[in-house]
Order: sequence, then C-alpha cells, then structure tokens
Amino acid sequence: MAFAVKPRDYEKKMNRKERRAAIMGAINAQVIAGNVIVVDKINFATPKTKDAIALLTTHGLQDTRRVLVVTTAYDEVACKCFRNLGNVVVRTAPTNEANVKTVAFSTRDFLVAHKIIITADALKAVEAVWATGEAKDLKTARVEAKQIATKAVKAEKAAKAEAAKPTKAKAPAKAKAEKAEKAPVAEKAEKAPAAEAPVKKAPAKKKKSEEAEG
Repeated sequence: MAFAVKPRDYEKKMNRKERRAAIMGAINAQVIAGNVIVVDKINFATPKTKDAIALLTTHGLQDTRRVLVVTTAYDEVACKCFRNLGNVVVRTAPTNEANVKTVAFSTRDFLVAHKIIITADALKAVEAVWATGEAKDLKTARVEAKQIATKAVKAEKAAKAEAAKPTKAKAPAKAKAEKAEKAPVAEKAEKAPAAEAPVKKAPAKKKKSEEAEG
C-alpha cells in the first residue's frame, strides 16, 4: 500500500526539572486530598497474603479499588505479600545510590491511586531526592496549594455573587415593562365613548283612540 497506516509514537520528552515538578505536584495533590497514609515501617516476616490483607484492614483499605504502597527500599518479601492482590501496587522511594535495586513510583502511580501507604523514611527520601534544587519542598508546595485553593474558592463565590446581582435588577425592569403594556390599554378605555343606551319606543295608543272616534 502506498499510504499504509504506520504506528505513531505519542511519547513526549521531558527534562528532569519538569518530571520532578510533576511528581511533587501529584504527591501534593494527594496529600491535600487526604489520601496519603504515613506509617513507621512495612515489614513482613514471611511472604503471606493474609499479612498484607491485615495491613490494609488496619487502615480501612480492604475495599479500596487502587492502593499504592511505597516502601523505603526494595523488599522482596513485601512484594510477594501484595502480589496476589490485584488492587495493590508496590513501589519504592527514589534513591541517588548506584547499583541499588529499586522500583521507584511514577507520577501516574500517584495520580491513579485512590489511597497511598508510604513509610516515613520513604517520604523523607522523596523530599531529599526530588524536592531539592529547582523542585519545591513538599511542605512549601502544600502551603502554596492550600493558598491557591482558598483563592479559587473566594473567586468562585465572588463570581456567583456577581451573577446573582443582575437577576435581582431584572425584577423592576419586568414590572416597568408590564406597566408600560397596561398604560396604552387604560388610555384606550378612557378615550372610548360611552355606549349609548337603547331608546325605548312608546306604545302607539293615540292612533287606536283616534280610529275609535272616527
């Protein structure tokens, strides 16, 4: 075929600064939404699924559709505990160390998750690796996001108040229009002459009396 269909690559390259900013933004959004649960540690003695279910039940996540578990470092036992649970994804915190096995989470992992369980050390590692340099600190980003949300709520309220004002002003305008329509009708009614009362004819009695005399 001359114009055969070719596979199209939709991948878009991003520099390191943009990627870090996107990841920190996703984390910040989930923190503000109250979807992040910070625990001291996640340790399992043996790879048993029932232990993983017990951890989810402790935090009320046994029925949650998508759960992201972030550990400080790669833990094979933890991965085996959660691998039979289709609604759970296990990832590790980022690290700058070389030759260390890690499965760092992505921006998508945080965005699609309904709840996130992350260890305190993993959260510190995220701030140390991704919240340095051009990227903003997690706490600073959290405060700024709250300020932006507050401004958005105020702007929405102001817009609603302004939208409500014209509706109140339209009421007198409608009343004036109704009065203007009624005025010509009243004037026509005043100018119209009064209907004349019908004249009753007197009975012809005189003619009969004259005929009798004749």
